[in-house]
Amino acid sequence: MEPMVTAVGVARRHNISDKRLRGILRRDWPWARRKNDFWTFPADSEQAAMMEMIAKRLAGS
Repeated sequence: MEPMVTAVGVARRHNISDKRLRGILRRDWPWARRKNDFWTFPADSEQAAMMEMIAKRLAGS
């Protein structure tokens, strides 16, 4: 099974609040959301890259 990335893991890696990251994701997410997906995606997916980009932006501000 391929490695997965979660919003909490990304937030911890960038030393930001996962609540803050999830709030931004909820507002700006371009993809359809499944109920109970808990912001978990394959590591090499477009969604994981976007989550990483948003976290970097939040960490920089």
